[in-house]
Amino acid sequence: MKLPRRISDLAIAVVALVSAGAARAHAAPQTPPSCKNFGLVSEWKGTLSLVGTGSGTLSDGGTYNINESITASPDINAQGAGSWTGNFNETIHIDDLESHPDGTFTHITDDETIPQGPISATAGGFLPGAGLNANLSACTFEFDWDPSLHVTITSNSGTETGTPSQYGFVGLQQSGSVTFNVGSIQSPLPTSGLVLSGNAAVSYFSALLGDPANWTLTWSLNPVLDLDLIVTIPQYSTWRPTAGLTELDTGVDDSGRPNLLTIQALLVKKSTQQPVDFPPDNVTFLLASPSHQPGVSMNWPPKSQLISPAPSDLSFDKNQAANANYQINADGTQAQISPTTPPVVAPVTIVLSPHDWGGWAALNVTATAAGQTIEGHFAGDPSNYLVLPKRQPGLYTADVWKDAHGIALSTPDTDDSEPNPEGRPDCLGDGLTLYEEYRGFMENGKHIEGDPTKKDFFIQNLIGGDAEDGLDNFVSISNLVVHKDLTKDEMDGIHQSRFTLSATLGNRLINFNHLDNDPTHVTDQHGVIIVTCSTGGLSNPFHGGGLTLLTVDGVHGHPGITQYICLEDPFRVGGQITPDNTHRGIITPAAATLQYRTAMAHELLHSVGVDHHGDTDLRTKRLTFYSPNDPANPTGQPSFLLGDAGATSGFFIRLLREKDGQDEGALLWQVLQTKLAVCQTLPLGLVPEMVVDWCKRVLGASHYTIFPYVGEPHGQHSGNDSCVMRYWFSNLYPSEANGSVYYDPTDGTEQVGYTMCTSPAGTGVNDPSHPPQPRYFEASPGRGSCKFWDCVSDAYANVSDQP
Repeated sequence: MKLPRRISDLAIAVVALVSAGAARAHAAPQTPPSCKNFGLVSEWKGTLSLVGTGSGTLSDGGTYNINESITASPDINAQGAGSWTGNFNETIHIDDLESHPDGTFTHITDDETIPQGPISATAGGFLPGAGLNANLSACTFEFDWDPSLHVTITSNSGTETGTPSQYGFVGLQQSGSVTFNVGSIQSPLPTSGLVLSGNAAVSYFSALLGDPANWTLTWSLNPVLDLDLIVTIPQYSTWRPTAGLTELDTGVDDSGRPNLLTIQALLVKKSTQQPVDFPPDNVTFLLASPSHQPGVSMNWPPKSQLISPAPSDLSFDKNQAANANYQINADGTQAQISPTTPPVVAPVTIVLSPHDWGGWAALNVTATAAGQTIEGHFAGDPSNYLVLPKRQPGLYTADVWKDAHGIALSTPDTDDSEPNPEGRPDCLGDGLTLYEEYRGFMENGKHIEGDPTKKDFFIQNLIGGDAEDGLDNFVSISNLVVHKDLTKDEMDGIHQSRFTLSATLGNRLINFNHLDNDPTHVTDQHGVIIVTCSTGGLSNPFHGGGLTLLTVDGVHGHPGITQYICLEDPFRVGGQITPDNTHRGIITPAAATLQYRTAMAHELLHSVGVDHHGDTDLRTKRLTFYSPNDPANPTGQPSFLLGDAGATSGFFIRLLREKDGQDEGALLWQVLQTKLAVCQTLPLGLVPEMVVDWCKRVLGASHYTIFPYVGEPHGQHSGNDSCVMRYWFSNLYPSEANGSVYYDPTDGTEQVGYTMCTSPAGTGVNDPSHPPQPRYFEASPGRGSCKFWDCVSDAYANVSDQP
């Protein structure tokens, strides 16, 4: 094979030429004050490029064209102080062509990618590889690059392929060895920063064909420092944010001291995790995406006292002593310090202040050292995205709170699945998300939390102390977690203690402090307001004067549609509920004193979906006695006319005593006749005439009127007779066998309810075995089983109260 002309020129040493080009690429070297930071570089990455091009005419009239390039991506690692070696990928492109007048030609080509392989030391360097050595005292460096190539030579004599020698220099094994060695680059270290970069235009006169070419050598090496920034938060696993009374107050801990979170950052060598002996240039603490929830809890402060726009819920406060030397931005979300302490092993420390019980943020800590930025992270965790407080990715409820309540850490913030106490099967929870219960509420000026395992229910008591016994009764009966001490500003609405039936109380929200489209909010949950009011006769006074005003008729209530609950003023004697209101003796005086407390529980249960046992009671009627000789009495016997309370018409009935079946009309007529006879014998001389006249006129009258409450089968008095949702004050009930016969219940036999029933079955006076018959039988279809109608959450649609 004919060798390329001037092929022997390839053996000419190019090191001097490249070095000269590199020197020309730099200005006169400046001696930097210190080069020790280069000793912190654990790895260099970057690019190397050698490009040669040229074309021209040969001495025999032929032509040549040179097009050669080698690019590399070095990744060299520290082998010792100031020494780095390694290998890299190479991409080679060679397309050199000589054409001669006699028709002969030589074409050298190479297009290949040489993958990264093991480092192999050779007499001339590495294949393909590089080495970097820095003289940290003299502030100079030397870089050696030994490319590799594998060429194909095509000529009029045929094609041959060159193979690499065992030392990695490409040799064409004809008439000697060919070396393609870039050689060494020598240069001063930069005076600022750690990036090594430059280029050299080299008059490289011998390409592979030996023809002239213009050469450019370019290098850019970026350091990877042997530095790490370790963040430590000693209280991380146990800390959660707290708050004061305003959105700017710093929350306190259980001891009353500021609930500050200490955060520390320490610069260390990455390879050893030991502290470095110099401080970083600066350290920056940044709260990324901090929460800006309105208020400090779900119901405090009231809307009229909120700051707009809401400030950051977590912040670095300048007035904290530990933060005195920091530069802190206006909203407290970024703090920066340039440590000036001598090289000692000491972390940089800052404290974080909480201003909201549910505050959150992501913490980014960065330090600059040796001209580079180092991202902070916890030891053993490479992530630089540190969540405050400690919580699960994408969630905002602190892990420590979930652990304390036995809640799985993966439980979403929007969870509202409390099944306790058992209630309406399709109505779980209490309308408050897990996050909202964690963030908490204000009750009577004190922060409280919701219970994530039971249903929470909120009451604003505008009645005062008179209501306390009834509220306690409701707590005991319902088994709900009842927050009954909310003050007037702790529920959103109108606040005054006495109302008429036409009054409105605003929206009554308990979780009103949330953002629009808040990811932690599901539904607007309402509390219930209880007030003293005049019911204007619309509420039956026999059961304590209670009324639950719903904004939607014909459905089971829930807090969202409960406009308010009002109760009449309780009659008191010596500070106690009066025993006088026994409803014509149907309950005992002792039971009469329990009516107000039971009425309170009864009405509050209406507000969470529990209904009466039925709706069919005849309620207050007009019962008029007629003598047997009254012209309007067609029966010819002492009888009663039963009609509406405001009318004089109706139908005649026989009224029998329940306990013995005796006719009440006949008994009453006998008593009246006996008393009239006595009255007629009174001597006028001894008794005033007006008394005698009154006696004859009243006792001799043909009829007398009373207004009893009449119960019906399967009505409000039906079902379990110990249930608070059952009425207890009926004075008459109809016979099952004869529609014209009614019974007068035995005095003192009705009981004021004290529990919630679990079945529609009649018990006690409604039991099938009760003589002469069950008074009001079992509850109406679809009613009763009151314990299983509880529905606190406003997230669910209304349910009809008809089966």
